[in-house]
Amino acid sequence: MIARLFSTKADEVLQAFTEIHEKGNYTMVEPLLKTLTDWPEDESICRKAKEIIMEVKSENAIPILVEALENPAYFSQRAFILSVFWHAGLYPVDHVETLVKHALQGDYYVALESLTVLENMDAEPDEDLLRNELITIDEFIDENPNAGHLGIIKSIKELLTTKLSQ
Repeated sequence: MIARLFSTKADEVLQAFTEIHEKGNYTMVEPLLKTLTDWPEDESICRKAKEIIMEVKSENAIPILVEALENPAYFSQRAFILSVFWHAGLYPVDHVETLVKHALQGDYYVALESLTVLENMDAEPDEDLLRNELITIDEFIDENPNAGHLGIIKSIKELLTTKLSQ
C-alpha cells in the first residue's frame, strides 16, 4: 500500500488511495501529505489525498498533524493541515503556541486557518500559555505594522484575550 503510494505512476498512486481508504487510519496522514507535495500538479491525486486526510477523526492524528506543521517539507501545505484540525473536529489545545507561531509566520490563509482552529476549541488552553502567546503576538504587531495578515493576527489576539478573561 505504501509502496504504491510513493510510485511514480499516477494510476498506482490512485490505486493506493483505494486501499488506504479501505484499510488506512491516522498513521497514513504523513504519507498522504508527502504524496501531496510529490504530486502538486496532479489535481485528481491531490483532491483524493486531501479527501482521505480530511476523514481522519482520531485524536491520535493531532501529534502527526502538529509535527507536519513543523516540518519545512510541508510548509506549502500549512493552511490545508490547519484546516484538517477543524474539519475533523480535532483541536490541539496543548499546541496553541504552534498555531500562533504559524499564524505569525504564514500568509493570510495560514493565519485564517489558525484563527478558525482556535475559535472552535472547546477546551481552554492554559492561562500562562495564553499570556505568553499574547506577548508574542504584541511583539509581532509592533515589529510588523504592515503585515498583510495583520487583521487576522489582531483577531487571534482578541480571541486569546477573551479566552484568558473567561
